[in-house]
Amino acid sequence: MMVDPNGFDAVVIVTFDSDHGGPRYFKEVGHIMLLIQDQDGVWWITEFSGSKPRNAKVTTMKFTEYKYYSFYKNKKNRGVYFHRIYLVGDYTASLDLARSYADNQNYPKYNLFTNNCLHYVKTIMKASSCS
Repeated sequence: MMVDPNGFDAVVIVTFDSDHGGPRYFKEVGHIMLLIQDQDGVWWITEFSGSKPRNAKVTTMKFTEYKYYSFYKNKKNRGVYFHRIYLVGDYTASLDLARSYADNQNYPKYNLFTNNCLHYVKTIMKASSCS
């Protein structure tokens, strides 16, 4: 894995398997979430999801090594969420926005075509000026 010693990196994580995060009512759709590293080297995971579209909300929390291994030990998740893109840059503004949405729960309601998990990740990524 490539590591930036200054931190602030981001990793986009994607699955195309609807049984692992994608809406069950629309089988061709997967799920996308984002890991963002803060200035202390701590990774945060953020996503826009729910058990049903009407329950979708933003979650942003620390993604510790323990949580990673607990997640990976679940056989259902192995190999599924590991389509990833590692981005080097300063994503501080993105993390700030993700934490704000999670704290205030003021991200717009879910819509499959205009406001889904991909739209959320794009919104968060655009908050930073990295290219």
